[in-house]
Amino acid sequence: MQKSQNMQKKQWLKIAVIAGLGLSLTACTQEEQGSFWGAIVGGLVGSAVAGDNPHDQDFAILLGAAVGSEVGRSQGRKLDEADAIAQYAAQQQALEEGSSGERYDWSNPDTGTSGYYEPEPAYKNPYNEFCREYTQTVVIGGEEEKAYGKACRQVDGSWKIADDE
Repeated sequence: MQKSQNMQKKQWLKIAVIAGLGLSLTACTQEEQGSFWGAIVGGLVGSAVAGDNPHDQDFAILLGAAVGSEVGRSQGRKLDEADAIAQYAAQQQALEEGSSGERYDWSNPDTGTSGYYEPEPAYKNPYNEFCREYTQTVVIGGEEEKAYGKACRQVDGSWKIADDE
């Protein structure tokens, strides 16, 4: 009986995944798609980690789907690939060529997402790499978010986000 219930749940999850593929091809927003896929993945994870008790299985699937949906929705609000490309180009230019405090803007007219980098003075870290701290501002859906970080210049000339030294 237990194996029969598990097989039914797995079949239901497979049907949901197939339905999700169809839905993802429709004109849903990134946020809606993220929420949907997060729920599917969360439900699958919940099913995989739950015990043999059917009530535990149900609870784990529902909890996994709820948490996954929220995480997916949050990620759907984040930058899309074109945003990330524009952001990265501005970051590299700001860090390589930028004067301290100068703004290096980027935007994606298709999504309305934009932002800018403001680099600080360069310095050498203990590994003899040139590094810079910077302020990053991103505007998504009219909401501005700021972040601070540092990056170090690599041998190939690119700048890589650095962990604390």
